Amino acid sequence: MSMTISVSGLNAATRRLDAAAFDVARASAQRVGQPVAAPQGGPGDGAPAPAAAPQAPAQPLPAAIAQPVAEDPDLPRAMVDMIGASNAFLANLQAIRRQDESLEAVLDLR
Repeated sequence: MSMTISVSGLNAATRRLDAAAFDVARASAQRVGQPVAAPQGGPGDGAPAPAAAPQAPAQPLPAAIAQPVAEDPDLPRAMVDMIGASNAFLANLQAIRRQDESLEAVLDLR
């Protein structure tokens, strides 16, 4: 019975880790297309004007990336979720190891 609970915990932790990793990947994909901020300073500050960078031809994004997303992922929350899921996974794995050791000790008594 307790082994089943630990396995369920492993599955839940895996789903949480997958969801957090998806949020991090989605945030990364959304940030790729964002323009870079122009350097600070005007023409009168003595700094040379930046050269115009050549623009790459626009290519359509794959359908999975091009679909609008309802909200931007929260990266700090996603990272905390990943750490929490990792800890939950390790805790459930440790519980399974202890249950295995207990079962092995009971079988050695016979």
